[in-house]
Amino acid sequence: MNNEKIAMIALVVIIAGALSLFLISSFGGDIFDNLFSDTDTPSQGDNVIEAGDCADVHYIGRYASNNTVFDSSYTDVDEKTGGNPLKIFVTTNKTLPSPTGYSNYTTNYIDGLLSRLVGKEEGETYSLEIPPSEAYGEKKLKVGDQFKSSSFALNTINPELSLNQTLEVTEVTESNLSLKWVGLDDYGKFTMPQIVLNDLLAQTQEDMILIPPPHFIWENASEIIDYDDETVTIKTTPTKTENLYDSFEQVQYGFGQNDVFSIFPDATNATYNETTITVTSNPEVGSVYEYSYSYFGQEIVMTYTVQNMTEDTIGLSIVTQGADQTQNQTVARTLEFSRTYEFPRTYENIPSDYQEALIGADLENQGYSIHELAGETLIFEVSIENVYKTSTD
Repeated sequence: MNNEKIAMIALVVIIAGALSLFLISSFGGDIFDNLFSDTDTPSQGDNVIEAGDCADVHYIGRYASNNTVFDSSYTDVDEKTGGNPLKIFVTTNKTLPSPTGYSNYTTNYIDGLLSRLVGKEEGETYSLEIPPSEAYGEKKLKVGDQFKSSSFALNTINPELSLNQTLEVTEVTESNLSLKWVGLDDYGKFTMPQIVLNDLLAQTQEDMILIPPPHFIWENASEIIDYDDETVTIKTTPTKTENLYDSFEQVQYGFGQNDVFSIFPDATNATYNETTITVTSNPEVGSVYEYSYSYFGQEIVMTYTVQNMTEDTIGLSIVTQGADQTQNQTVARTLEFSRTYEFPRTYENIPSDYQEALIGADLENQGYSIHELAGETLIFEVSIENVYKTSTD
């Protein structure tokens, strides 16, 4: 069951990237690909756009620096014919849903365009100059730039404990981005992540993500003791040796079906020396524990019962709430692992498909953008084809 959870984590990373690419190309980051065909039949009213209205807008986009056309809704830009107008819900409050009956009209356009459409009249053409701050960002990410992100070294139990790394851009190409963990002398104690992204182009989950030893059992107990260009050596000193968790917890320490260790409240203790940490569980046979986690918004509740124990293993029966079948699981009774772990310092060749999902929000919050039009002042020649007075509905 827990091996499936780790596999699900890896799959979510892939799906998040792919979904982000779909959303950006279809609905978001580039307004020029956002050419919808409306299936509703809205009625026209007054002809001046107010906040909350919907509008059909043809456009020609140019660089302000040289007047070169970079995109257009027209098939023939010179003749301004053909193509499909953008279907825009004109509001800068992008949390608002589209008006009833106008589901194909969206706010997924740059802020500068949305705000400048207010007051424009149906049947007229306007030239709108939009600065980078209201378009695709003022600073295009380049080699040498640094930003913080906790998207690569993850704590899935408590995302707030994910490792917030300072990353420096070492390479930017049209299709890939490479990053390096820097500022290593500035890190104090932190919580070791559960999984680390490794190779997002890998064909197997083992190559795509890394599973460090379960140092995360102890919060804010890990520290950097050494590093070179390729790796960072991290050492963990347990902060407690008894009552490691107040509740029953399952620890996945590998990708194998049996690479699971159970921590029992009041029945799991730890010892350690300079090089090794040893965690041992001694629950009573017949003890019952409840375990729950969230799966895509649904709370999953499971009951674990200790059926038997040997010198090396613990046999558990598992009943999932709402299910009729009982599953059996065998977990290790003792888990031994090194106090140190060599953590990768670089994240190479992150494909463009995943960049927005992984670091898009972090970059935006820190003033950067990975969009190809970042840093550019843009001129939009817009023709207001139709105005729909949804602001008065």
